[in-house]
Formats: sequence, C-alpha cells, structure tokens
Amino acid sequence: MIVRLLDKSPTWRSNISETTNSNIVGFMYHEIKIMDDVVSRSTQDGCAILMKLDSSTTFYKLNGISAQIWKELQAQKSLESILENIELEYNVERSTLDLDTKNLLQALENKQFIKLS
Repeated sequence: MIVRLLDKSPTWRSNISETTNSNIVGFMYHEIKIMDDVVSRSTQDGCAILMKLDSSTTFYKLNGISAQIWKELQAQKSLESILENIELEYNVERSTLDLDTKNLLQALENKQFIKLS
C-alpha cells in the first residue's frame, strides 16, 4: 500500500492535520537524523518512496516539495538552508512553508523515519 504524506502544489499545503502554531524555530535547533532502518528510493517523476525495514508492508510516498525536503535531509543539509532554497524556488510565503515543513517533520518522526535530537 502506498500512502501519500504530502501533495505537490505551488502553494504546497499539507494534508496532515495542521496546528495553529506555525513556529518551526524549535526544529531549527535539532539535528534531524534519518533512521538506520529506513530505505528510500527516488522515482523518475521526483517522488520519494519510503519504507521501514521491519515487518511493515506499507510504503510511503513523498512528492513535490516534501520529496525535495527528504532528498536534502539525506544530503545532510541544514533545515534553514533547505527552507531558504525552497522559499526562493517556489516563491512561497515563509509562514506557509514553516507550517507545512513542521507538519511533515512531525509526521516523519511519528512514523519513525527520522529522529530529532
């Protein structure tokens, strides 16, 4: 089964439940580590497919900006650098970007794809 976490769109709105606090500052001071038991592959259309190496049979699909964030996390780029690049490339409001990125990181942490330390 493939479950979409986020969709690609110019304004990039998350379909993960939003919080009223868009403050991402707390995430800026964490090291974001991709868990060792996570396997990911990029598709030809730029999506990222994620799976944990456990008894799970569920795959997760990231597309659009969420796939770009995942790729840059794999390259160990800083979150601030990632957000600055996306803000310029997609001309998105920073508050929207911060909220959606926070939701993405929380979802990835909840699914145990990343660890914040």
